[in-house]
Amino acid sequence: MRQAWGDVVGWSGLSKVAPNHAVAADLIRLRLEQLEAEAQAVTAELEARRTQLRADVASGVSVTLVQELELNALATSRVRLSDERRRLQSRLLSPHQTRGRTITYAIGTSQQPARRVPGCGSSRCGPH
Repeated sequence: MRQAWGDVVGWSGLSKVAPNHAVAADLIRLRLEQLEAEAQAVTAELEARRTQLRADVASGVSVTLVQELELNALATSRVRLSDERRRLQSRLLSPHQTRGRTITYAIGTSQQPARRVPGCGSSRCGPH
């Protein structure tokens, strides 16, 4: 048996896609909770290291480049977490937006609107 046939959904790239908007919203909320916990841990570590370095400098102990780089990495990590949180929160406010385009579905049907593959002029490319 071919490997692709064993996991058709994964092979097609759909295993990372939520099956519907409700599940997607739940997953976003779960990720937001995880991000909040990570951000709190990173902030606590950042403050502890910052306090340590300030105390070292105040007492005349020199700070190494490695210590400064670690502090900068923690600050960068906190910004990355904040950016991801902001992006996911905006996604919760407008769940039907996909890459700047609104996708609408006909109410009362289970079919998605027909789409053509960009750049395909063949009749075989038809609606997808």
